[in-house]
Amino acid sequence: MKKADVGRYYLNKPCADDRPDGDTRFYSGERGGAAVFGAACPTADSHGGGACEKILRVIGDSYLGRPSLRDEAMDTLSDFANKSVFALQEPYKPFLADAAVLFIRKGRARFILSGNAGVYCLSGGKAVLCKAGEYPLFGTKITLRGEVSPEFALSGTDAFIIVCGKGGGLDPESLERSFEGISCAEEWAEKLNGEFPPDSRIALMTVLFPERKRTLFSKRKDQT
Repeated sequence: MKKADVGRYYLNKPCADDRPDGDTRFYSGERGGAAVFGAACPTADSHGGGACEKILRVIGDSYLGRPSLRDEAMDTLSDFANKSVFALQEPYKPFLADAAVLFIRKGRARFILSGNAGVYCLSGGKAVLCKAGEYPLFGTKITLRGEVSPEFALSGTDAFIIVCGKGGGLDPESLERSFEGISCAEEWAEKLNGEFPPDSRIALMTVLFPERKRTLFSKRKDQT
C-alpha cells in the first residue's frame, strides 16, 4: 500500500532523515486506516528541542496505538502532551515548542495546535481549510488544552501543510500558487519555504496523499 508523500523544512533548510535535529522536529506514521503527521519548533526562549520530541512522540505514538478522533481521545492526547512538556520545565530554563499535529482515520481528520501553529488543506489544488494563529502553549500550565479542530471529511486528492513557529501565515492564493506544477512533497515544501521571510523560525511539513479512487485513508462504503 502506497504511503503518503512527506516533505520537511526546518529553519529554512530541507530536513533529510540523516539530520539529527530534524528527527525530533517532525513525526509521521501510518497504521491501517489511521495516520498522524506533526511538526514542532522550539520557541525563541527554549533551551533546546526536548519539548518538540516530547510532544510529537507522546501524541503520535499514543494515537497510533489506539486511533480515535472522538473528543475524549483528542482531549487525552492534548493532556498527555501538555503534562509531558510541563515536566521538562526548570526555573529560568524553559523547554517549550510550537506544534501542529494532524490525525486521520477512515476518511476523516482532526488536528491539534499549540503555540504559533497552523494547518492548511488543499483539495483539487484549491485551499479549502486554513487554520493558523497563536494558541495555548503546551507546558506553560499543569492543566492546559491545545486548540482542537472539529472533525472534517477528506477527499481522495487532499494535500496538507503543517507549519509552526515564528514567521507569519500563508494566504489561500499563495497556497494554491505554490501547489501548481509540483511533482512531490519535498518540492512543494521548498516552494512554500520561499513564502516566509528569510529570518523565519519555522518547522514546515507538506503531505501529499496518493491520487487514486480509494486512498489508504478512504472510508469503505460498508464501514460506518
